[in-house]
Amino acid sequence: MAEDSRAIVGVVCDRQTVDGVDYDVVRVRYLEALHLTAGVLPVLIPVGLTDKELRTCLLAFNGLLLTGAASNVSPSRYGG
Repeated sequence: MAEDSRAIVGVVCDRQTVDGVDYDVVRVRYLEALHLTAGVLPVLIPVGLTDKELRTCLLAFNGLLLTGAASNVSPSRYGG
């Protein structure tokens, strides 16, 4: 099997609760834009990872997409 050399872009998920069950979600249009238009491989980053786990993810990615949902990035992370 040939190795795929495309860039990997992490996509921060949004936490939503439906009928009392938590889901980590992202709009499909973000994934389609990255994959079909930009030609990169999107990988979802679940909510609730530790700082160490996030750093590990970031080292593996070539880029990061912050979609802007309220649950994505705590304002305390960027001094807000």
